[in-house]
Amino acid sequence: MKSFRLPGLPDDLRSLRSADSEVDLDGGTVTIRAAAGDDLFNRPGTELTLHSANVFAFPVDGDFTLEAEVEVDFREGFDSAVLVGYLDGLHWFKLCAEQDELGRPRIMSVVTRDRSDDATGIHLPEGPVRLRMSRVGTMISLHYRADGRWELARYFGFPVSGAEGGLKAGLAVQSPRGNGTTATFRDVVFATSGIMEVRSGD
Repeated sequence: MKSFRLPGLPDDLRSLRSADSEVDLDGGTVTIRAAAGDDLFNRPGTELTLHSANVFAFPVDGDFTLEAEVEVDFREGFDSAVLVGYLDGLHWFKLCAEQDELGRPRIMSVVTRDRSDDATGIHLPEGPVRLRMSRVGTMISLHYRADGRWELARYFGFPVSGAEGGLKAGLAVQSPRGNGTTATFRDVVFATSGIMEVRSGD
């Protein structure tokens, strides 16, 4: 599948690569399969860019918020469900519910401006977690909620004015060191306003 629509989103989620991905739709829930080695990462200190993960995204103009409950079939280290903000192959960011190399689920975030800046977050309880990305002006905030309140994972500037095609926001699944996995995205919500109180998440 190269595109699909979820209730509440303003546009179809379209693949940013030419290959099909295995996608299972059930009302407002979508399960996406990552193939072995699927990844999105521009390795620091090298010219290596890994863009095999299939990002499904739609254009966003101005302030916005995108959030979803995610659940991953963790099998290998770095399997993850991802919210992605994508400008082009050298400029993008992502928020991940990811299994670390010791088999523990945790929050990860990456901001890429040519090379990727990878930041490790806290460990998560077992089960679903809610992820959220938000833009206000040129500022992006990434939040997660696992125990009843929003927590800030990352806050940074990401200007997009003048960029060809503009910013896209969407979903992806990764299995960079594994043989593939699936992740399910539920209750995907979009709003044309951003989060003003980034520290509290309100």
